Amino acid sequence: MSQQSKPGTSFQIDLRRLNKSVGFVALSLPIVALMTSQWLGNCDYVSLSHYYYGRFSGDMFVAALGAIGFLLLFAYTGLEQSERESAHWKMDRWLIRVAGLCAIIVALFPTRGSGCDYAGQVGRAFVVQSSGSEDFFPGDAALFSNSSFDAVAGFHLMATFDDGAWAWIGDIHYGAAGVMFGILAYFSAFVFTRIHSQDALTSHGKAFSKNKKIRNLLYRIFAAMIVIPTATIVWVSFAIDPFDPFFQTWIDARGTFWCETIALAAFGASWLLKGRFYGILSDA
Repeated sequence: MSQQSKPGTSFQIDLRRLNKSVGFVALSLPIVALMTSQWLGNCDYVSLSHYYYGRFSGDMFVAALGAIGFLLLFAYTGLEQSERESAHWKMDRWLIRVAGLCAIIVALFPTRGSGCDYAGQVGRAFVVQSSGSEDFFPGDAALFSNSSFDAVAGFHLMATFDDGAWAWIGDIHYGAAGVMFGILAYFSAFVFTRIHSQDALTSHGKAFSKNKKIRNLLYRIFAAMIVIPTATIVWVSFAIDPFDPFFQTWIDARGTFWCETIALAAFGASWLLKGRFYGILSDA
């Protein structure tokens, strides 16, 4: 079933288009981040989350996660028991709302640190206090030569969360991101692989169609591509000593950024597949 609406109303929500919209936004975020480093002079930040502090990329980071969050939080609610796809359990509907809320939290609660030692690049600095002169900061970055910053109105919490008293702000960011990716992996592996239409069955109605089997395989691959990079980030963050040579190699190689990019790309590809963007794999 691709459309859901209240009886007697002309407005309809096309679930496939919503799925594709979420997928396209997820895929676009790392691409836009890389483009801003190439063309706008941003740093090659150590993580995708640190692009929050880049010129234009910070706005796109908040906008993209906000769009994903609101689509997941609101677009998949309000479906009556008789109207919704039978395979979507009530728990799943609440989980997708939680994932949407987590996406918004990730957008609003920035990661700690600057993710870059500025050496000629541009970035965003947050001006707090009414005079704008007492607190002007670009995270905890080391500054060199001709670095420049776009001044952005901020508030004092943003200027102090990286010291001990407000370190939990960064923890909220990491925790929300982990929960979001975990739920999205669950949807790809267990929700999208269920039967949502009789078209996904063979003519006898007792087995998956060929295309459904292929889609389910891809869904599970995408789920693994979300879980493994996310788990790798957690492992490096908590199990590797910051003074270990491997940790510095990880930072220099931008390991966190590439893991986040893989997870987001898998998330986007999974939702595009659910939206039947790849027409050759559709049943109807």
